[in-house]
Amino acid sequence: MTQTASDDNDGKHHLPDKFGVVLGWTANSFDERIVLCMQSSRLRPKSDTDVEEFRYMLDKQQAALLGNFLIRMAGETAPAPRRKGWRRWFGQPEHSVIE
Repeated sequence: MTQTASDDNDGKHHLPDKFGVVLGWTANSFDERIVLCMQSSRLRPKSDTDVEEFRYMLDKQQAALLGNFLIRMAGETAPAPRRKGWRRWFGQPEHSVIE
């Protein structure tokens, strides 16, 4: 179940119980899966014990959907794919056929 911020009858804005600030993340690819490790804290961390670490296993489609969702939520557009190898150096179109 997803928890979101809400307004109670008192008109005040309340945050969900499980709330924290993202401090950092790493991701590792294993075959068709990605392990996303996120670090967060409810308080300004004063020691390592103030930082919580969560690991999520996603398939690559879930990772792409999550990435695209976050890009849209941020009001950004996805970066254009980079041209690969020597073609970017010499200005060759990506799908050209050289005879």
